Amino acid sequence: MNEEMILKNYDDALWNLINSGNSKRKARRILKNIFPEVKYDWRNDTYKLIEDEEEK
Repeated sequence: MNEEMILKNYDDALWNLINSGNSKRKARRILKNIFPEVKYDWRNDTYKLIEDEEEK
């Protein structure tokens, strides 16, 4: 899967969990086990792949 698809799947899964009654924090904790390569940045409310961070 490419980076764009992983982030889109993560975003869709995040909002599905939120819409089903979970808080944003709990949804992110659940998704951390499913998408270990995605890192959430709480400072600006974004998420990115860990490989992107290692390149910088």
